[in-house]
Amino acid sequence: MKIAVTGASGYIGSFLLQKLLQSGASVRALIRQRVPDFFEGELRNEVEWITGDLANAESLDRLVSGCTGVVHLAYHHLPGKYRGGEGSDPVEYWNTNFGSTISLIEASRSHGLERVVLLSSRAVFDGVTDEGSPITDSTTPRPTNHYGLLKFASEGMMNLFDDIAICALRPTGVYGVRRPIEKSKWFEFVNSSTVANDPLDKFSNVGHTEVHGTDVAEAIYLLLDGPANQVVGRSFNCSDIVVSERFLVQLTRTIQTGEYVELGKLEPPKPAQSIMNSEGLKHLGWKPGGFERLSKTVELLI
Repeated sequence: MKIAVTGASGYIGSFLLQKLLQSGASVRALIRQRVPDFFEGELRNEVEWITGDLANAESLDRLVSGCTGVVHLAYHHLPGKYRGGEGSDPVEYWNTNFGSTISLIEASRSHGLERVVLLSSRAVFDGVTDEGSPITDSTTPRPTNHYGLLKFASEGMMNLFDDIAICALRPTGVYGVRRPIEKSKWFEFVNSSTVANDPLDKFSNVGHTEVHGTDVAEAIYLLLDGPANQVVGRSFNCSDIVVSERFLVQLTRTIQTGEYVELGKLEPPKPAQSIMNSEGLKHLGWKPGGFERLSKTVELLI
């Protein structure tokens, strides 16, 4: 397969490019300027890099021409903000993000691509407050902000076309080591003097859901490669574990001291909201790394 990717330099992008190359796919990625310095080795040399802009029709044609599928990861937002990423200009935010999604789908249709995977988000469920039930793939979305509404609207594009196969993935918070390592999620936190010295009860035990970038990449690959009748027109939840500040502190300290402690014996986080059920992905063969992958990641960060 030959896969086009937007947003390749983002947090999920490097994990996805690596997964695609390891699986034998040819990869073409759209970037605005030059190849990021943190892409080394095969990520730099084996990916076909296309310089262009999602707002430019010629760029989109060059990106998708000859490809079998496309993964749309790109998201224009204020630096460091997903929710609230519209800042003071929601009109530009919508024109840029939703407009580029429509343009990419239209370009993919005109070039006869077989599969489009849209990156959605857990944010489509921010207004779901039923603590007693897990959020399934079929739970009705209730976005409460521009980010969630944008992703929900993008998911709706799946229902407009019968001549191209479109599906969506809804990751929760994504973690994992990226380059440079200082830009990895939690790097500053786990290496802070606060984590090393403050009493444990100073840290919040309110949980939030997380999934490793490697597992997100695996999920995307399953949606690209899976049988059309099992994935097309569907949105898949993508969540793995529940983590809190306090849990991360406990885990970091056990690794730093070299003291072996079973993860199950650490004080568990208290979920702040209903947990996303990822059974749809698991039926396709998805097997996330769980707390073992979290532990290995923290070990690399400290």
